[in-house]
Amino acid sequence: VTGPSILGPLAVDATDAGLPGLLLAGDAAGFIDPMTGDGLRFAFRGGELAAVEALRILEHGWQDAHSELARARRREFGGKWRFNRTLRAAAASPGAVRAAGRTAAMTPALLRYAIRYAGDTRVA
Repeated sequence: VTGPSILGPLAVDATDAGLPGLLLAGDAAGFIDPMTGDGLRFAFRGGELAAVEALRILEHGWQDAHSELARARRREFGGKWRFNRTLRAAAASPGAVRAAGRTAAMTPALLRYAIRYAGDTRVA
């Protein structure tokens, strides 16, 4: 067995969702490493958030539009961004991977919760 091939880090955190006169969506607003499969969801939902802000611009002008979009994106995605960054960092650390494996073996419910959270599924 050969060692893993390193392709990343692929994630790029955009510091803002645009600038005056420009709104960003999709990968332009921040590329997410596809480790948890969130890239398409963030792109589509980010596009919806940008569209909502664009409609507001048509009525009220560009006043703070990019800042409002950035706030909406943080509200919508902030938790998953933190989760994904933590998961990426843990996956890059052999010690963290071993600790996660031991924790999962002792508390399988915690592993199931993490998998559901990563996959955006709700289990009753």
